[in-house]
Amino acid sequence: MKSLCLSAVFSMAALSTPISAQQSYPPRDDCRGDVAAQAFRHTLTTAVANRNAAMLRPLVAPEVELDFGGGSGWETFAARLDDPGYALWEELDRVLLLGCAVMKGGELTLPWHWAQDFGDIDYFEAMLVTGSDVPLRAAAAPEALVRARIDWGLVTLVEGWDPEAEYLEVRDGRQRTGFIRSDRLRSMVDYRLLARPGPEGYRIVAFIAGD
Repeated sequence: MKSLCLSAVFSMAALSTPISAQQSYPPRDDCRGDVAAQAFRHTLTTAVANRNAAMLRPLVAPEVELDFGGGSGWETFAARLDDPGYALWEELDRVLLLGCAVMKGGELTLPWHWAQDFGDIDYFEAMLVTGSDVPLRAAAAPEALVRARIDWGLVTLVEGWDPEAEYLEVRDGRQRTGFIRSDRLRSMVDYRLLARPGPEGYRIVAFIAGD
């Protein structure tokens, strides 16, 4: 697929409509019925677990897209695997834990939630709560009053993302505000993987973050 088409698949309009309902999006495996998909994911999981670039390489398409600025190709992918500025091994670890979905064109996408319809949300402010029974606290402290508990739901950042903060202030689908640990929040424009089927099985055609 041409770069423009991939960008269309992985690009979301930054809308300002607030999250209106509290729904749950725990990881699901919608790819397990496809034998080729299972083989692809088994090899991918093994390669990532062992940090084995030689095993990973046959799973990556030559034209793989890595960002919206023109970064592409295996050599760039390989260089970013261990580069602390990208840490793609760790990013692959994370997406492999978040389920798999099949898109209309037959492509696989990880995480599962990336292929779901969230309506008109601001993808730069929306965050997925990664876990069940995650406390929404009245203050940014572990002993603070719990206002609610959230199971794999969407929340909106109140003051934006702070990479240094242990807790971030958010608003949930019922318009309750509070604080959640930042390590339990995943940006809706964080890394996602797209793999396309072909004669030799599935190949990664994009591993990309942002919009």
